[in-house]
Amino acid sequence: MTLSKAIERFKGYTSGIYSDATVKTYLKQLNLLLKVVGDKEVKELTFEDIMKFKNSLYEKGNTSSSVAVSISSVYRFFDFLQKVYKLHIIPKEDLKILRPKVSQKIPSYLDRTTIQNLVSACKDI
Repeated sequence: MTLSKAIERFKGYTSGIYSDATVKTYLKQLNLLLKVVGDKEVKELTFEDIMKFKNSLYEKGNTSSSVAVSISSVYRFFDFLQKVYKLHIIPKEDLKILRPKVSQKIPSYLDRTTIQNLVSACKDI
């Protein structure tokens, strides 16, 4: 089965399971993968193909968060291939390694003076 055919089947499989927005995101990322690696047989996909895809995303200026979404989409796709077609192409652990760490922002808090001013403003009402 070719990559494009597998993506179409994945679309049918995910519709109704995931939200329309999630399916749309998965398909967008998988079609980017298709453009990068070509319409080869899914059995011929390699870890190097996924690395090439990941590198192409960074070359286009994508952030770590965007790349993480793309790799997660690929992960779900390979999970589908394994569950439905019993195709063990790339181990899940290897795909997890490819997912970049996403930096988390430190939460910002109101300082004591600002809180006191807000409370005082409420008392004046």
